[in-house]
This record gives sequence, C-alpha cells and structure tokens, in this order.
Amino acid sequence: MKLFKLKITIFLLFISVISAFSNPSGNFRGHIMNRQNRYPVKDAYVEIGGKILYTDSNGFFDFKNLVTGNLIIKIAHNEYKDYVDLVKIEHGTNSQNFYIEPKPKMVRIRGMIENQDTGLGVSNINVSLDNIMTQTDSYGQFIIEGIIPGKYIAKVQDADYERLLEEITVTDSDVNNIKFFVKPLIRYGKVFGEIRDDRGTLIENAQVTIGNNQSINVTGGKFVAEEIVRGKYRMVVYSDGYEPYEEYINIDEVSQIRIRLAKDEKQQVAALRNNNRTSSTNQSGVAVGTKGSLEGFVRDADNFEYLSGVTLSIGDRYTVSGSDGMYYFHNLNPGDYTLNIISKEYGIYAADIKIQPGNGVFNISLKKSFREALIYGKVIDKKTQKPVIGATVTLDGKPVKTDIRGFYQFKVEKDQYYEVKVVIGRIDFYRDITHVTSDRQQKDIFLEVE
Repeated sequence: MKLFKLKITIFLLFISVISAFSNPSGNFRGHIMNRQNRYPVKDAYVEIGGKILYTDSNGFFDFKNLVTGNLIIKIAHNEYKDYVDLVKIEHGTNSQNFYIEPKPKMVRIRGMIENQDTGLGVSNINVSLDNIMTQTDSYGQFIIEGIIPGKYIAKVQDADYERLLEEITVTDSDVNNIKFFVKPLIRYGKVFGEIRDDRGTLIENAQVTIGNNQSINVTGGKFVAEEIVRGKYRMVVYSDGYEPYEEYINIDEVSQIRIRLAKDEKQQVAALRNNNRTSSTNQSGVAVGTKGSLEGFVRDADNFEYLSGVTLSIGDRYTVSGSDGMYYFHNLNPGDYTLNIISKEYGIYAADIKIQPGNGVFNISLKKSFREALIYGKVIDKKTQKPVIGATVTLDGKPVKTDIRGFYQFKVEKDQYYEVKVVIGRIDFYRDITHVTSDRQQKDIFLEVE
C-alpha cells in the first residue's frame, strides 16, 4: 500500500514537471521614472506581449503569467517620449527599472523691435528663429508660439534697416520677453529747388537753410542739395524785402521744391506754412524781427533715445513732442519765461528760458524717475520642499546668497524686466525672465536638485 502511494506521488510530480516545461511563464514587474529628476511616472501606458497595464501613483506595474523569452516592451505617456525596448522574461519573477525622457516644454516668445535711433517700434519687420518666421505688428511687437527652450540665432531683416543676427537663450518660462534694436540704413537723397517771387521771377539773393543750420548755396534763384540723409527737415528761406518762409519737407531719393516769397511791404511777421498748418500773420502789428521762436528735441539722458508724447508749456501755450522728439514754439514775445516739461515716465521739470528775437534752440535731456520696488522670495528644493541655503541668486548679474531660511531679496525698478538665475557651486539650476509690476513682488523659486 505504501509502495502504491509512493508511485502515485512520483507520477504526479513527473506530470507537474512536464507541464511546467511545456507551458513556461514568468512574472515581470517594473518601476518607471522621469530620467531627469528620478520622480515616478504615474498613469504610464505599458504593453508587453499583447498585455497592457498602467503604472500606479508610484510608477509601478506588475505583469503576471507572461510567456518566457525576449519580448518587446512599449511605454507611452502624453508628457514623455515613447520608449520601446526588448526585455527578457524568464521563469519566475523578473524586475527592471525604466527611465523615460520628458517631452520638451513648448513656450512662447513675446518680443519688441525698436528703431535704435528713435526708440519707436518698427512695424512689418521680419523676425525668424530657425525655420519659424513672423512679422511685427503696427507697434513693433511680435509673438512666436511653440518654441522649445534652448539657444537660437534670431534674424531680424528689413530693407530699410541693417540686418541683425543675435544669439538668444529661450528659458523654460511660459513666456520669454525679448527686445531687439535695429539700426536704420543711411540713405541719401537730393533736393532741387527754385525760389521765385509772386510774379514768378527768380530771386537772386535768397538764403536757404535745411535742418540744423545746414546752409545751401543759391545761384540765380536755384539751388541743389546733395547727400542729405533722407527724412523730414525744417527748411527756412530768407531774402531781403521778402517775408521769411518756413516749411517742413520730406527728402527722398530725388525731391523738387518750388518756393514763392511774398513781398514784406507791411513788415509783418513771416507766414509759417507746411502741409499741416495754414498761414498766420502778426495781429499785434509788431515788426519782423521782434518776435522769437523756441525749438529743440527731447531725449532720454541715459540712452539718448528721442522721446515722443512729452508735454511742454511756455506762457499760455503748450505743445507735445513728436515722433522724432522735436517740439516747436513760434511767435513768442521776447522776455523771460518758465518752460514746463511734463512726462508720466520722467516726471515734471521746469527751466528758465529767455526768449530773444529770432530763432532759439533748447534741447532737453530727461532722466527717468526711479520707482523703487522690492522683489523677494525663497529658493526651495522641489523634491524635499526644504529651503536651499547658500544658493547664489542673481538679478541681471547682481548676486546675493540665500540665508538660513532660503530667503533672498533685491531692490529694483518697477515696471522693468529682469533675468533671474540661481547657481549652486558652478551649476546653473534655474533661469527665468520676470516682470516687476508691483511695489512688493514675491517670487519663490523651486529647484530640481539632484
């Protein structure tokens, strides 16, 4: 009886061994992590041998009863690059860790292109980064979507400006703010002119001045001015016995000007004419030469850019500087005045001015009023949520060290853009562009420290 039972046991064991070898299987468990920060990846799609699982909240998966041998594993996730590899499944339990690469973050570039000489935005100018091209709008602004962070060569091209090539660094900030300055090409023009009286007779002894006291030779009532940089100029014409004449002219490649001078029989103040104004005469009967004028440009004292939209007043008159930074006051009675200069960005100024008969020039340089603000925050290890002590935080190159709380702060100018960097040792862990919009602005920085 005992022998029979032993034979049955040996037979069943033999059958079990044959079954195991005829249908071998194995289990396969794994852990999927972010290659960059070693964080687990949850809800990742995993396929092996036709079977499909998704990783749990800790990045783990566990397949049961897989066919042994070399099988293909496929890993997919919306935020990561697809991963495909061979895994070896042996009888029993197998395990392996997998590291997958995050997909590059797509960010936006918001930019501005300004004329280097005037500080005004340049419209309809081409901007390209690699194979992505766009144009500026009527204010000189542009937006490029879907850019992967990294270094690029920006190309700015336009027929009227020097070509600009500049290397830029696009950070992983959602929006990168960039400004380019382009230099206008210098193009020269020529002016042909003639000066006649009311009867059409050429005036021999006229004097012509274009722009900043650039006198032009007049011969037989005709003149030619060459190699003048194209643009808008103030032209003044004088001749004995005639009313002075003033006009604003645009000098192009070739320009022709015909001027008619009126006899100054009543010694009236000169008529001022251009395409925006009608002629005016002196209602007070003061003789020519007893009135004065004041003109000049307004610019930034630091970068010398011409400023438009600055309000100026003298006596009971006021004007606003134009797009070229110029302002003008005409037909002023001689005497002492206070010139008031008002700008939202630059503040309020006053200057004592003495107006004398004839033309007066007073150029104005304004220094932007400093509006102090504070930017502050903590540098925090993203994984441990602990403060990072002794890290170097730089704001436009100015460094400070974080204290024992991971705290940093800077005094800055409000409504400006600044580059923020965090360096530990010699390694850059963080870079971003921030716009300071409030008097006290908090910016906490989370680092992925290995």
